[in-house]
Amino acid sequence: MKASTNVRHIILPCNSTARAQLIPDIIRCYSSGGRTIIFTEKKESASELAGMLPGARALHGDIQQSQREVSYELI
Repeated sequence: MKASTNVRHIILPCNSTARAQLIPDIIRCYSSGGRTIIFTEKKESASELAGMLPGARALHGDIQQSQREVSYELI
């Protein structure tokens, strides 16, 4: 598999307490005003991060369909 040349992949290992500060900094530095998708290992982590990041939404199987559709429209 080959990654798209239009997508920037960034992997920075950090502990859970540093994520809330590190992720907004990375988005500001690298997003160039575009959209950012953050993948997490667990659904709970996605929900937790969405709660910490302004304008972020979690998207996973434990979210009601109506809420998922709102998230899809924003992508």
